[in-house]
Amino acid sequence: MGITDCCGKCKPKYKRLVDNIYPATAQEGVDRAHLDKLVFYSLSHPDKLDKIGKYLLFCLEYYLSRKRYEYARMSMEAMDSLLSSCKSSDQHTRLNLFVGSFLKMNLHLLECSDVGLQGYAVNSFVKFADIPEDIPSYHRSYDQFVDKFSMMCHNNDANPQTRKAIRRAGMMGLRGIIRKTVSDDLQVNIWEQVHMDKIIPSLIFNMQQTEDMRKGTTEALNGSENISALDAQELEKYATQILQEICGRTMFANIKVVMSPALKHLDNNGLWVPGEFAIYVIKTICYAIPNQYAYKAVQIIVGHLDNHIQSPPAMKTTIAKCLAQTVDIATSVGPSVFEVFSALLRHLKISVERQIRSSEHGEQLYQEALVVTIGEFATNLPDYQKIEIMRFIMDKVVVRGGDVSVSETWLPLLLLRSLLKVATKYVPVQMTTTFPIAFLELLMRVSLSPSVEVRILVHAIFHTLLDRHGNLQKLAESPEIPSKLPLTVQDPPSTEDANFAKNNMRRLILCLYENVDRSDNTGGLLKALQATVVLLLLELGKVPDVLVEFLRFLFAIQDLAMTSLDMQNSLQRNATLGICASGFSLVPRFINAPRFNQHIDEVIAERQRGFQETLPPACFGTNRNISSVVLPAKLPSRSSSKSSVAGTPVAGPPLFSLASLLEDIEKDDLRLDAAYLQTKYETVSFDGDRDRDFDKRSLSHSRSTLYGEDEDRRSEDGAYQKIPEEESLKNEEDISVEAFRRILHENGDARRAEILEKTRRMNEISKTATFKELIAMQEKWDSRLSLTVLRILRTPPQSSPDSSSVSDFDMDDEHETTPTEKLELKIKRGFRKMSTGHVVEPPSGASTVHA
Repeated sequence: MGITDCCGKCKPKYKRLVDNIYPATAQEGVDRAHLDKLVFYSLSHPDKLDKIGKYLLFCLEYYLSRKRYEYARMSMEAMDSLLSSCKSSDQHTRLNLFVGSFLKMNLHLLECSDVGLQGYAVNSFVKFADIPEDIPSYHRSYDQFVDKFSMMCHNNDANPQTRKAIRRAGMMGLRGIIRKTVSDDLQVNIWEQVHMDKIIPSLIFNMQQTEDMRKGTTEALNGSENISALDAQELEKYATQILQEICGRTMFANIKVVMSPALKHLDNNGLWVPGEFAIYVIKTICYAIPNQYAYKAVQIIVGHLDNHIQSPPAMKTTIAKCLAQTVDIATSVGPSVFEVFSALLRHLKISVERQIRSSEHGEQLYQEALVVTIGEFATNLPDYQKIEIMRFIMDKVVVRGGDVSVSETWLPLLLLRSLLKVATKYVPVQMTTTFPIAFLELLMRVSLSPSVEVRILVHAIFHTLLDRHGNLQKLAESPEIPSKLPLTVQDPPSTEDANFAKNNMRRLILCLYENVDRSDNTGGLLKALQATVVLLLLELGKVPDVLVEFLRFLFAIQDLAMTSLDMQNSLQRNATLGICASGFSLVPRFINAPRFNQHIDEVIAERQRGFQETLPPACFGTNRNISSVVLPAKLPSRSSSKSSVAGTPVAGPPLFSLASLLEDIEKDDLRLDAAYLQTKYETVSFDGDRDRDFDKRSLSHSRSTLYGEDEDRRSEDGAYQKIPEEESLKNEEDISVEAFRRILHENGDARRAEILEKTRRMNEISKTATFKELIAMQEKWDSRLSLTVLRILRTPPQSSPDSSSVSDFDMDDEHETTPTEKLELKIKRGFRKMSTGHVVEPPSGASTVHA
């Protein structure tokens, strides 16, 4: 050390070796020969490593206190040589003997004001971090290093080059700490929240230098002089690499520890608006996290959005965009799929309510971002979960009629748009899996909404889920009549499609009829209806019994267009006739009926010559009247019938005739039900006002007939005949003794025929009777059944418990009993054993029968 000491020869050998490495002048540098002797001595005497380290620490403190920085650097260089020797030999197990002294020496250098020594200390620490250790040291602590390196990352020195050097050194130190501690669970846990709250914001602070320069705020953040663009990009790149390295080493339990500081830093510094940098940071973290854990990061962002319900819309919009762009990174949404979707839908509802109160334009942008996010979430889901999610969203759609608030109109639109986003990610294969019964019912009910926009969205969902052969794109690209387009027909139908059509097509076609039969239909809605009809026919037209339903439907809407009072608007009438023409133009692809097919071609050709307003595409966008259409002078009221009246129009566009089809059926033996084709749709007005909940309506109750069954209960004009009360009471079961006696003696075939007849009538009652009538019948049935049970259970007083006498109720006379009478006797005794001896009084006013 250059210190005169008369007792120098009395020092221990390790001290003399340490003293010899220091030259007489600092310019000469460390004495390499004596340094090699010191390293050799440490390897030969590993028990002296601890003392050598402590003595080097003493020397370092001595020189730093006197600001002899060159000699202090020599002390650190000697320590580095000792560390390197342990790394290159089998003595690395002895590393713990002087690591404590090494870490204290690094801290002293980091705390000094000399920038060069700080950089040298960081480099030394990084070298130490690369040395593997077999035996961890439990007493080590890196808390002070985390604090010091984080402070260096925020350095605001006036000199740009000094500032850059210190910040870069600080980030290198943080990376060294991560490398040293992350791979060994027995050392200090660097993943504690207190450490990550310092490390992650320090890195993000250096990543935002380019963003600050773009916004012109670098001078306020970084000091009196602006940092150069090249230096800013270098710091940003280096900080990004270290952040990716940290995130790449995370495990499932540590993801929240990394994400939370990043989100807090973005909050505290207002970096969510405009949002490009915030999205960049979140994507950097999510891409670096292992794929199997990435969904956890997505859930954390969703939870962060929950914490900002009352925040400005612009901030929430950026968070939603982060979700939309990061969900593609995750291989899956994780086990809590419905929780994530429920949270997004809840935010959608809250945003709508807030928009109504504050009328903020930013809320609409936030809602758009949420809708896009929901669609992106559905991308990574399997198809079966996409169907469940669509049903989950559909359950939250409540459409009301009448005068409703803005939120009750706008919220269903947003929910349906979200559902449409999910539907676009779904690949339909089979109708049974695409349209589960519950989901199909919800779609049909919402299609009856009084809102035209809601109905258009429902049909858009139908289009996406029905189209399995790319026909929707062909229909959208060309406005021509469908028969002229190269559309693909599903042939042959699968068993699953046939089952779906058998169980659901009649209700679905009735739903389409109800959609056509609306007075507020617009051209856009009717065009969507046309696409739905065409796609259904193309996908299921080859299924037996489906074509006859479509033909019946097409003839019904043609009659509706020409006779309904609700179609005073020429656009509605033209579009309805255009839907009818589109459907009929495809019929020749499904049946071989020469005369009817020729008739279809003739009608379409004649309309093209003189009535182009009744054919696509003109029928959906023209405002011209059909001048040649003359409706009957007097039409019936809507309450009696919407769809049909006696008589035909006097003049007008050529119509498709059912007679031509019936003629083909008779001559060519086509497998079509002629009688069923001639039955008409009967409509019944909705009970109550239009402001009833559409989600509570029953399609089967809103229309009187759908299946074409039990036509013998109708009058000649097609209206239902009410079943007389006396006839309905005949359907009640008779459970008297006489009934048992008749069962034993009568013919079984006649009895079965009677049961079938009663069953048929009961089915008819359940379809035709109103809800109030059903309640009244049930109450009357319950009262008669109660009286019968009371008569059976009522027993006369007996003289003794062992009495085996039979009352007059059991037997009318004392003559010898027949086998039938013996059976009746056993039945009555069984009834008596069921009684408790207590006389049950019938209700007041009811007649009683005494045994």
